[in-house]
Amino acid sequence: MPLPGDQPPGPGASARRSHLYERPGLKLRRCHQIATALFEQAIGDYNLTSPQYGALEILKEFPGIDQIRLSRLFGYDRSTIGGIVNQLEARGMIERRPDPADARGRILTITPAAQEALERGSQASQYLHQKLLEPLSSAQRAALIEAMDVILDAYNTSIRAPLQGMEGAGPDVQD
Repeated sequence: MPLPGDQPPGPGASARRSHLYERPGLKLRRCHQIATALFEQAIGDYNLTSPQYGALEILKEFPGIDQIRLSRLFGYDRSTIGGIVNQLEARGMIERRPDPADARGRILTITPAAQEALERGSQASQYLHQKLLEPLSSAQRAALIEAMDVILDAYNTSIRAPLQGMEGAGPDVQD
């Protein structure tokens, strides 16, 4: 019997038959871990985490939004997105500027350094998506995406930081 800390059994091993390894939550968490590891391998040279890269992509698509709108579009709570924004600002990837419509507000824009990182990271990001879904057939890929969409739609509004649509995201975004 393996001891805690020993290498986990590979695919097809007896652990696969354990009820623990059949739990959807565990499977989703493990898939997230794999996606994160693949992201780090694909984009590691750019020294960005997956959440930082995602925030930059949103800010590129919706320039001039504030931190609250960023958190809603990204599905992160305010304190978490605050940390991401602080890290990106400290690295010179984003700037906070006064919001002309709200004296107390600050809008976020990406810098040329972030633009360059996004352009260079685009191929790595595409590679990640292909690599992650590589073991699946085309039909399985479509089914997986559809199944995840069903779960996300069913539970999005019942969590602490729901993903909110593009309404109010920026001046060019329609409701």
